[in-house]
Amino acid sequence: MRPALMAALGMLLVGLALPVRADEPMVGAAPAWAGLSLRDTPAGARIERVFRGAPASAAGLRAGDVVVAVEGRRVERGQEVTRALRAQPAGARVGVQVQREAALVSAEVTLAPLPSPEGILRAEWQGQRLPSLPLRAAAGVLPPRLDELRGRVVVLAFGATWCPACRAAEPTLSDWSRRFAARGLLVVGVQHEEPEAVAEAALARRVGHPVSADPDEGISEA
Repeated sequence: MRPALMAALGMLLVGLALPVRADEPMVGAAPAWAGLSLRDTPAGARIERVFRGAPASAAGLRAGDVVVAVEGRRVERGQEVTRALRAQPAGARVGVQVQREAALVSAEVTLAPLPSPEGILRAEWQGQRLPSLPLRAAAGVLPPRLDELRGRVVVLAFGATWCPACRAAEPTLSDWSRRFAARGLLVVGVQHEEPEAVAEAALARRVGHPVSADPDEGISEA
């Protein structure tokens, strides 16, 4: 969904802060990365997301799979999966079993060195086409549809008017817009509320970049 450069959810690192990460490095060892995020569910440790081009993706793991074993040892929680993967160095081949609907699927994940946050974002989103979704300009000037931004250098800053972290990021985003707009950068805030509330907040905070309302979260969920 994000433009070719990168996208931000509030701030870049926040966009990657998912509940249980299987790419957290082991202290004292070369960090290894599987490229998936997990969530504990009644069924077990469910894969919420597999990053594009990551080792888990190359191994055929999918969002919705439930991890049941790592290296032959049964796991039931995301933290158990994380610990098992963190115990292996980059380059290790790790056997993972998942429940995929009614089938038990085995995969071999070759762990990679942990990339930088920017590297993860580039691998995940660079080159992806923007969907044709409406932009509802609540502050500043925007084209009527998201895909009309294609080809431009864009930072999408997702947030909400009530979000403290989003408010803290606003001065930086406005500074980016002021400093780099002449060089082609477009900063666009995307707020998950009705246009009236978004416009009122943008005016009160003197936001220095365009902001689109996204009350149905169509852009955020695309």
